[in-house]
Amino acid sequence: MKRATPTMWLMLVLLLALALPACGGPSASLRVSDKVVSQFPPDARSWVYDAENEVIIALDNRDAVRAKIEEIEKDIARAKGAVTAAKGRGGKGEEPAKARVAWHVARRDHADALLDVADVSVICAKASLELAKAKLVVRFDILGEDKKFSVKAFERQHERCARNLLYRNRAADKLRDKAKKAEGDWRTSRATFIRATGDHDHGLWID
Repeated sequence: MKRATPTMWLMLVLLLALALPACGGPSASLRVSDKVVSQFPPDARSWVYDAENEVIIALDNRDAVRAKIEEIEKDIARAKGAVTAAKGRGGKGEEPAKARVAWHVARRDHADALLDVADVSVICAKASLELAKAKLVVRFDILGEDKKFSVKAFERQHERCARNLLYRNRAADKLRDKAKKAEGDWRTSRATFIRATGDHDHGLWID
């Protein structure tokens, strides 16, 4: 197997930014170059297969969250329409209708946070894939005597992303709790209205 030269090593990684960007987002810009990957022996492919699958799963999950947000936006539009209808009835049922809007808005806030989590999960999956490749560079001695290459840089990249993901998951959990509370407030408002009026079936504003 032809080993990479120091010049080829310079092509090993694409380092746009090792530190987190100013916006606070994680990065997976440190990459093992395709030229070096092409030198992996055939049996090395199985070592990165799982990591590649994790990237695909993360991308699919992000698409699912985006689709969920679109559904919630429709729920919000319907709930707002119910508020308008309630006002047209002289305000009958307006309070539970407004509470329903607040619930769906809280659901959307939570979903937006989950999309943020999904975005970072994609980056972390890519960072994990690059780490797997970097370990293979060492395992199969692709660079020979070139000591400049270090797996630690890839490990730090992955660790930074994992920490960022943990923070974003915690933020999403807080919004999940707010959404649950908003749902409880809506159900309480609806129950109060039903007890006061005996009206169980006045359409979207109550169902």
